[in-house]
Amino acid sequence: MGLINPPKKKKRRFDQVGEEAVKDVIKSKSRAEYEYENKIIDEYTAIKDAIKSKPKRSKFVELKNFLTDKKDNEEILLSLANHTDHEFISKLLITYSGTQTSSDLVIFDILKFYERTVKFNFKPLLPLVCGPNTESHYANLVKLGRAVHICPKPDEVLQGLNADILWETGINSSLFNPDDIEQKNPLHYDPRYQEQI
Repeated sequence: MGLINPPKKKKRRFDQVGEEAVKDVIKSKSRAEYEYENKIIDEYTAIKDAIKSKPKRSKFVELKNFLTDKKDNEEILLSLANHTDHEFISKLLITYSGTQTSSDLVIFDILKFYERTVKFNFKPLLPLVCGPNTESHYANLVKLGRAVHICPKPDEVLQGLNADILWETGINSSLFNPDDIEQKNPLHYDPRYQEQI
């Protein structure tokens, strides 16, 4: 009789306490994760606001390091994408001049990170303009929207570039090393940017 229908075992008291303790740990862990995510978003917003108010190379480097540290956490990247707007990206593009200066190289890496890793939608900002009229272009684009704003034509985009520097960049593109912070020709255009035009 005992082999066919074994007697039911009563749950022990410490098993029940163990299950409740596990549930409490899970709740506190998710709360801790929630607080961690909020802390990350607050830190990201502070860096973003500092760049919007006064763009400096040190803040660009801080943003690049911040994004690089978070690249493996998909939930954080999704939150960063949700807290990134076209106004901020346009501020980066206004500051970016497409040259090989150290700040432009950092901005290029940040924009590439937003495009590839964060999967930010750059389509409303296309074509990406570089040159003296970028501030008015992006200000009108953000203010009026893509439907009303008149986008520059390809020849207008190229007019923002200096033809002599563009020629010199093409000739000396083999000297460019994207891993070096200090380039040999910092006033030349970034060949990676030229490829995207």
